[in-house]
Amino acid sequence: MTQGRGNRTDDSGKLARDLEDVFETSLNTLLKVTVKSGNLRKDLRDDIMKSVSSRRGVYITIMADMLEKERKVENLECQMKKS
Repeated sequence: MTQGRGNRTDDSGKLARDLEDVFETSLNTLLKVTVKSGNLRKDLRDDIMKSVSSRRGVYITIMADMLEKERKVENLECQMKKS
């Protein structure tokens, strides 16, 4: 970790939680509007539901990849300090 930048894990963890909250709220809003809209055709409603589900899956994959890369960076930093 670099001085003056704070704890990278804490900073990125907070950012990840904030992004997750915004992302999840927006997806939930889409679902609520879709469910409440009585005039929306069933095929369109199904398409929106599938899209929301797909986006959640992609988001989970991206977050897992980001966390894995953060762990690798931390391990490399520890190795550098030991050298």
